[in-house]
Amino acid sequence: MNSVTVKKLGITFTVGQEYNHPKWGNYTVKSINDSSINVTFKDGSNKELTTLIAATMIFNQQCEEEKVVGKTGSTEDIMYTIGRIAKLGKIFVCGIRDNEYDSFKQRYEKAGNKIDKIENISLLTSKANKWGVELSIKLPENFNNENIVLPEKVKILESNIINNNKFVWSLIEKTGFVLGDKQDYNRILSKLKSETMKNAFIKGYQSI
Repeated sequence: MNSVTVKKLGITFTVGQEYNHPKWGNYTVKSINDSSINVTFKDGSNKELTTLIAATMIFNQQCEEEKVVGKTGSTEDIMYTIGRIAKLGKIFVCGIRDNEYDSFKQRYEKAGNKIDKIENISLLTSKANKWGVELSIKLPENFNNENIVLPEKVKILESNIINNNKFVWSLIEKTGFVLGDKQDYNRILSKLKSETMKNAFIKGYQSI
C-alpha cells in the first residue's frame, strides 16, 4: 500500500521532502510503502530504508542536537549563533579558586583538550569569596544581529558577556570549543552530528 506520508516516533516522512541520514547525507523521499521508504540521495543513488530505522536515526539525531542547543529556538538559529561565537568570541574562566583548579583541569582535558600553561583563567586563592568555577564568553560589539538566538536561560549581558557554565561546558565537551579566542573550525565541524547543524554553523561562522 502506497501513501504520501507516514509517521514513526513523532517523525513524519512526506513524499518529496528532504531528510538527513547520519552516515549517507541528505535524501529525498520518492515513495512510501507499508514499512519502508524509497529515497534518492544527493549523489543520485536510490535506496530502500526501513521506516522505523530511518525515523529512529532522525529521532536520535534530534536528541543529540538538543544536548547542544537546548530545547528553545531552532537548531539552525542556535547553531548560526554558535558559529558567530566560534569566530568572534573568547572563552575564559573569570574566577576559580586554586583548590578547584585540578578538578576543572581534569574535566577540561577529558574533553580532549590540554592546558599547557594557565592563560584565559583567573586563578584565585582558596579563601576567595567565589561560589565556584565561572565560565564566560566575551563577545565584541559587532556580535549581535537579527539572527542571533541562544538556548533557554542563556543571555548576553550588557557588558557583552555570556555567563552560563552549562552552555559553555556544552560547547567545550560536545562541540570541541577551547579556552581562548582561537577555535578549531574543522574540529568543531567534525563534532556536529547532522548536516543541519553543520550548515547553520558554517553560515554563522562565515557571516562576519
